[in-house]
Amino acid sequence: MAKRFTSTEKWQDPWFCRLSNTDKLFWIYILDNCNHAGIWQVNMMLVRTYFGNDFELPDFKSRIVKLSREKWFIPKFIEFQYGTLDRINRAHKSVIQILEKEGAYKVLGRGLNGRKDKDTDTEKDTDMDKDTDKEYVSGAY
Repeated sequence: MAKRFTSTEKWQDPWFCRLSNTDKLFWIYILDNCNHAGIWQVNMMLVRTYFGNDFELPDFKSRIVKLSREKWFIPKFIEFQYGTLDRINRAHKSVIQILEKEGAYKVLGRGLNGRKDKDTDTEKDTDMDKDTDKEYVSGAY
């Protein structure tokens, strides 16, 4: 079973506070059940088992990126769990491989840069906004 860091500050985050209790549980569920690269294999049948048939997804537009119908990516997961990913760091290699395979590295932006690339982060961030083809989740799915 994977062990993860969790932020106790989420309970003071206005975004999190506005969520219903069910939506808070769903958010924690996704964070606990995503892989070590922050990608969750969508299983709405299982979600409805835990949260009921009337469950509707809140607006997670700023928190979740829909990579496909079956996979969602949580960009802040990487920053929180690892900081900046470095290809030289052996612990980060499998995370980087998964992100590249799933197309999530485009969304992540600066999280894949090494220290030498920090000067060009701003340029990459604006370019990323233009060419990203990933859809942000909003509303029911």
